[in-house]
Amino acid sequence: TSWQRWWVKSLPTFWWECMTAIGYTLSQLPDDFGGVEGVRKIILVTDGEDDCHGADTAHALYPEAVIRTLQDSGFEFFMNIVGFSIGENRIAQRLEEMAVLAGGTYFPAGDAEALRASLQASLGAPFAVKDATNGHRLGHCRRSSSRLAAGDIRCCD
Repeated sequence: TSWQRWWVKSLPTFWWECMTAIGYTLSQLPDDFGGVEGVRKIILVTDGEDDCHGADTAHALYPEAVIRTLQDSGFEFFMNIVGFSIGENRIAQRLEEMAVLAGGTYFPAGDAEALRASLQASLGAPFAVKDATNGHRLGHCRRSSSRLAAGDIRCCD
C-alpha cells in the first residue's frame, strides 16, 4: 500500500545499514551520566559488534576511538562487556579487547543461564591487589570473586 511505501522511505538510511551502534552509544555516556561524580561502571550487553563504520578505525564513532576519547577527556569509567550468543571468535576477541581497553572484563554468554551468570559476575565490585612492602600492583579483578595467593598483601581501590 502507499502508506507502507511512505513509511519505509521515511526511515533513516542507517537503520538498514547499522543495527549495533556501540560507538554511538558509548559517545552518549557523558550526557547519560550528567552530573554523576567519580568512576562510572558501564555494563554493555551485546549480541554482536558495532556494524556502523566497518573497519574504519579512524572514524570518530569507532568504539575503540570513543573509549580513548572518553578516557582522554577525563570521563572516569570502566566497562564490562557481556557478549550474548557471539558466534564468531573474531567478534568475541574484539569485544574482549574493548573491555580491557575500557578497564573492564569480557563475559561470554552462550545461553540464557550463562547470560544470567555473566550479568551477575559483571556487577562485581572491582578491586586491585598491591604488594604491601613496595606498593607494586600485583593484579586486579573485576569479577565477583577471585583467589589470592597467600602472602603479605592488602586490598585497595
